This record gives sequence, structure tokens and C-alpha cells, in this order.
Amino acid sequence: MKPNKPNTYYQPNEIDSGFINSQLSYFKNEYPQDVLTLFKGSLMTLLIQKEIVTIAFSEENASIIEQLDKENTADLAAMAFFRYWYEGGKLDRKPYITHFSESCVVNKDEEIFGFDSFDLYFALRLNLTDLMQVFSFLDFQLDRNFGGDFTQFKAYLEQLIRKYKPVFLKPLIIESVESWLTQDRKPLPDKTITKVSAENDSFSKKLEIGLPKLKPRDKNDGITSLTINQTALLFSLLREHKVIFKDESYQSKENIYKAIQVLTGYNRQNIKTAMLDDKFSESDKEVVQNLINKLTF
Repeated sequence: MKPNKPNTYYQPNEIDSGFINSQLSYFKNEYPQDVLTLFKGSLMTLLIQKEIVTIAFSEENASIIEQLDKENTADLAAMAFFRYWYEGGKLDRKPYITHFSESCVVNKDEEIFGFDSFDLYFALRLNLTDLMQVFSFLDFQLDRNFGGDFTQFKAYLEQLIRKYKPVFLKPLIIESVESWLTQDRKPLPDKTITKVSAENDSFSKKLEIGLPKLKPRDKNDGITSLTINQTALLFSLLREHKVIFKDESYQSKENIYKAIQVLTGYNRQNIKTAMLDDKFSESDKEVVQNLINKLTF
């Protein structure tokens, strides 16, 4: 089994469940057990809903993961959670692992665990924010999840404090929020693309790809003509032949995965898994080859 590491590239100021989970491992004694239980349970459902996988299914991985589960279930569960899927209507259980610390951005309209859990994730992320970063976090969230509507965001924060102040919100965090609410607000600049800067008669190479809100894809929904594995294969070929950026000094792989998600709607984590695994079936290769042959003026 390839030792896939979870994606722990956490974007600043986003409400990222992976970041929250990694930080709670250090400060769990500061939070009630029922809050931690609710967070962990909803996190499992969130990662399933978003189809985020760290170690994907294969026949080889299946036997290794099953053996790990039999020998050391407690340690495996502490590191990650391991679950099964059903494929093609078969009853064969196929295991795979998702690390709790895998990056997963939560938006205001997410419905997790059958109810709106955004307030819990927001409160936890806010409480785990360094005091020196609280203003920038709130500035970002005003634009990111509340469309710049300060009145709506102000009412939301006031209710959030009422709800979580008796539970775990730190007094200094609350004081910082209240101070932020009294400041004059200025709109954030558009950070979807970072401005390039001159350096030795050239330009800074890397750009930041922003993720818009997209409707989740369903399996075999036919919205695009290729499956997720076929899509990963196509973009792997485009990178290999430098049709798109291959040199990571120009563009990071993480941004490539984001760009593919923007263009196709497929979850970037699953695209990443497929492209890094680099094992494509002959039938997928044939479909992609036939598609390429059809591309003509």
C-alpha cells in the first residue's frame, strides 16, 4: 500500500475541518466531550458526502487495510477512520481510509449529519484562531460566506457568541470579535488570482486558484463525458506533454487539482488520489484515446 499522506495544505482563514481536527488534538482538554464527539461524528459524514479519500480502494490495499483493522483497530481509528463502499450493486465490502486531518473546506450552506453544522465548525475555527489573526479571519469570512453583508454577519456573530460562550468560546476571542464589529469595514480585494510581481525582468510564477461553490457531482450523472478516473488520466497526459503547467515552480499540483474541480465539478481530493496513484484501466485509456481522436476542427 502506497503510504499516502493526508493533504494538510490548509488555506488561511478558511473553515477547514482538517485544520480544526489537527488543532483539537492539542487542545481537546479545553472542550466538552460531547462537543468533540459531535464534531468527530459529523466530520465522518462530511468526508463521505464530499467523497474525500486518502488511501483509495485496490485489491492490494483492501487486504492490507482489513489486516490493520483486525490487528490494531484502536490505533487505526485514532489515526483515521476506515470505511467500506459497495460498487456495481455487489455486496463485496471494499475498504479505504480517510484521515481526519485531510483538508476539507466547510461552507455556510453545507448540510452535515442531517442538520446545519456550520455554526459548530465556525465557532471551533474561530476559537482556534490566533488572537493576532482574528480580524483577518472575520474579514475573510464576511466576504467568503456572507457575501459582504455586514448586517447579516453581525447578527450571526452575536447569536454565535450567545450559543457558544457558555460552552467553549474564550473570553479574549469574544472580546476580539466585539472589537472587530465596531471597526469600519473595508471590502476585501479579489484574491482569486494573486497579482504577479516583477523579479529580474520576469514575473512571480505561481497563481492562487479560488474555488467557487459547485453542486456536488453524482456518480454516472453524465454532466461531463468522462468519469473521474478518465478525467484524471486526461489531465495527467496534458501535464506530461506540457499542454498545461508541468513545472511546479509555475503552478503547484494542489492548484492544478483545484482547477480541474472548477472545470469538471469532480472533487479535487479524488482527482488528486487518481492522478497520484497513476493506475488507469485499459478501458479508461481506450475511452480517453477515442476522445482525443475525435478532437478535430
